[in-house]
Amino acid sequence: QEMRDICGDENSYDIDQDYVRLKFISCVQKHQELIAFVENIKALYRDVMLGVVVLLSFLICLEMFQLMT
Repeated sequence: QEMRDICGDENSYDIDQDYVRLKFISCVQKHQELIAFVENIKALYRDVMLGVVVLLSFLICLEMFQLMT
């Protein structure tokens, strides 16, 4: 959507270059913020998922032990 706002019609060639540059900088900054947000979410879920895997592995081993005895 923002790219359409920057470029407008395909036939309009009288776009201010400074305006386009500022809009592209804004888009890049938003993209970098999104990347940082995703990295934070990945770090959070990595720790949570590690805990879940360890806990489930322990529970499976405990259940197998109970079935064998």
